[in-house]
Amino acid sequence: SKFTKEIGKIEDNIQEQFFEETPSNKFSLAGYNVIGTIFDTYIILSKGNSMYLLDQHAAHEKILYERYMDKFYKSSINMQMLLDPIVLELSNIDMLHVENNLDLFMKFGFEIEIFGDNHIMVRGVPNIFGTAQSEKFIFQIIDNIGDLESSYDLKMDKIASMSCRAAIKANDKIHFDEIHSLLSKMEKCENPFTCPHGRPTIVEITKTEIEKMFKRIM
Repeated sequence: SKFTKEIGKIEDNIQEQFFEETPSNKFSLAGYNVIGTIFDTYIILSKGNSMYLLDQHAAHEKILYERYMDKFYKSSINMQMLLDPIVLELSNIDMLHVENNLDLFMKFGFEIEIFGDNHIMVRGVPNIFGTAQSEKFIFQIIDNIGDLESSYDLKMDKIASMSCRAAIKANDKIHFDEIHSLLSKMEKCENPFTCPHGRPTIVEITKTEIEKMFKRIM
């Protein structure tokens, strides 16, 4: 119908305006000004006749997720060796799973040794994540070991997204240099506009919408 076609044209125009400097669906810093932060959770940006709110946790989570996924599929995860290795106690069945899949853990960026009865020693972890997050990640791998033995890809998205607890959290105060670092890293993401869970990382509020709130226009 004519109405449907007109709606389609409007949607195309919006898409073109939003991605005018990012033809490959990439985020670009061009034209954006950093105004500050609000609620220690959202970064306020301005560009043209719009204001943007960037969720600092969702954005950083996506950065870490894509970086880890890229290194995982290239088998190039950088590992940091721990000065104080993590010792974990496991059940008999979990211990058996680990013993039979030490190479799988290495693939995920962990160096693990058998350490006595029902204990493992974690000597190395992926340097993308902190020690606490890495420990939780190990248990995620163990919980999904049955599927991972047959296919690395089957549960990879789920596990990698859950591992991104290392991201900047809401209510974490971040400074301007950290904000600019975050934005520059977003430029390198394949799809920076949604987090690994599908939530938006950035939303737009137009000048027109703001003027309507103040009843400057109807």
